[in-house]
Amino acid sequence: MVADQEKEGTPEAFVEQIKDALEHLYDLPYLQQLPLTTPDSAEPASLRLRRELAAAIDRLGAGGDPSHSAPARFAQLLRLHYLEGLTVQDTAMELDLSIRQTFRDLRRAEQNLAALLWPQLAARQTALPAPAGFDEEIERIELHPSTVDAGSLLLNAVQAVMPLAEQRGTRLVLQGPTGLATVCTDPTLARHFLIYALSQVLQQIGSGILSLKLDSEAGTPVLTVSCDSETELMLGPVAEQLARRLGWSIALVGLPQPALVLQMSRPGTRLLIIDDNQGLLDLLHRYLSGQPCLMTGTRSSTEGLRLADETAPDAIVVDVMMPEMDGWDVLQRLRVNPRTAGIPVIVCSVLGDPGLARALGASLCLRKPIDRETFLAALRELGLL
Repeated sequence: MVADQEKEGTPEAFVEQIKDALEHLYDLPYLQQLPLTTPDSAEPASLRLRRELAAAIDRLGAGGDPSHSAPARFAQLLRLHYLEGLTVQDTAMELDLSIRQTFRDLRRAEQNLAALLWPQLAARQTALPAPAGFDEEIERIELHPSTVDAGSLLLNAVQAVMPLAEQRGTRLVLQGPTGLATVCTDPTLARHFLIYALSQVLQQIGSGILSLKLDSEAGTPVLTVSCDSETELMLGPVAEQLARRLGWSIALVGLPQPALVLQMSRPGTRLLIIDDNQGLLDLLHRYLSGQPCLMTGTRSSTEGLRLADETAPDAIVVDVMMPEMDGWDVLQRLRVNPRTAGIPVIVCSVLGDPGLARALGASLCLRKPIDRETFLAALRELGLL
């Protein structure tokens, strides 16, 4: 009997990996990056993993009657929910189970499937991470923001979930696809969030039409997801945590029909750093990791003035001691140019002279060496973060 078999020797982290793979069974790019996949010359690793999971589900319930055998019932639960894409509610109705019993049995089924696969896949595990809550895992993700087209992000996510939509008989209708508005975000995490959110919605609705409308409100991309049924759409805590990590907001509306409204973050702060020390440019770039900022750095005073004039950044950080043209000259030239006169300037130098800096038009003066908290606090003081 496989049901309720001894779980010792099957790490909880491996159980979570199996569950993660099942939840993304038809997202081949996602499966491809999981630690459960290994290169194989005969077939893509993602297809191989999907085949192994399906075969293991068959083995789990082989020869049993779902009405009398726990292993067979577990296999049927996994088959209906993950392979055929039924919602938990539809799966419960199909097997004449309560919702509570279905959730409980699904968890046991995932554990037993992992126990069945552990001897087969254990060799692929080089180092299983210690179990942790999804919120802790998400908070530990290092963000690398960049400016991306919101429509392209959405199109990419739609392509990833298309196999699931086709399996469930759902037609995806996309409006406002590309070139509508840009968003400053981590493109990898944003893609995973959109794929996960669309997958969750698809698994809540039956056959029909799922409309994805991308609008722009004051330059901020807004995605509205609605279906042609009365199904109340919702996203779980994982999606909500991912949205918070991205700085996006999710709202549920009911008129004229149930819909999810996702507001993406606005384009981030654009910083221009003018400093002849490459080490300082690299340091400030690291300080800005995870912040909604786009940094452009140059070691040339002349190039810095040109970039400021052409790109109109939200703020400029300038050093004083530079060989080509010192920071005081740069600051004065920025102030007499009508196109750059209103841009906040932060003087950052070992020659800390806030009185002179402010007299020449600087907003703030920071003394080197500078730490991360001081630098970010200065940006917050100017309303840039």
